[in-house]
Amino acid sequence: PGTAYYDTATDDMYASFQATGSRYNVALLHDNIAGGAGIYPSPGLPEHVCELVKMYLGYRQVYLETMPELQKAMSVYEKFGFYYLQSSMGNTGHYSCTIWMLKDL
Repeated sequence: PGTAYYDTATDDMYASFQATGSRYNVALLHDNIAGGAGIYPSPGLPEHVCELVKMYLGYRQVYLETMPELQKAMSVYEKFGFYYLQSSMGNTGHYSCTIWMLKDL
């Protein structure tokens, strides 16, 4: 109780995202659904504030690359559970980024 498993909005997501200011984005990977996430103005939130809701991803990890100049961003990533890697994981083309981070989902 008190989680998305018991949230009636999950039962009819189409209706849940009909409110003004709501949006749900679906991520595709090679024409297959890889996940999605939405925002909407949940009841009781202040004006101009939305909630990140119904985020479902078909991945096990999230990877990012950044630069030492972005210390504030890195501290946010750390708070969200990202940890540092010794080297890059792929060939993103971001050759100026010398910091690599990963988060297990």
